[in-house]
Amino acid sequence: MRHCMRAQDSRRLALELAGKWRDPEAWSEAVREVRAKTSAAAAAVKQQAKDSRRTQKRSEDDPAPGDAAAAAAGASVVTLRTGLWVTVEEASETEDDMLVMLSKGIAYATAEGTEPVVKRLYQQVGTV
Repeated sequence: MRHCMRAQDSRRLALELAGKWRDPEAWSEAVREVRAKTSAAAAAVKQQAKDSRRTQKRSEDDPAPGDAAAAAAGASVVTLRTGLWVTVEEASETEDDMLVMLSKGIAYATAEGTEPVVKRLYQQVGTV
């Protein structure tokens, strides 16, 4: 179920609903978890690219079509919660607070000023 609220500062309200100021210690831990997931995904992307280059150099045989793409696709996303993910690029371009907010299932939309990843996920969830 999706709830809509009208507020002067939608971003601040969304962060408040997600618990940013309720328990600062828990919020800091959630930020560390999101950063760790992002770092792990970024490292996996780099390792996959490195392995792919090595494989191409060592072998004339191409891997089965789709294998490399499937591995890259799985490694290039950060799962914020079940069914909700962002790409490594999106995660690196988005504030940690926004990623934590999204991981808690809170999103917002405004006419202007909404972060691109928040807007994309808000629309994605709205169509599911």
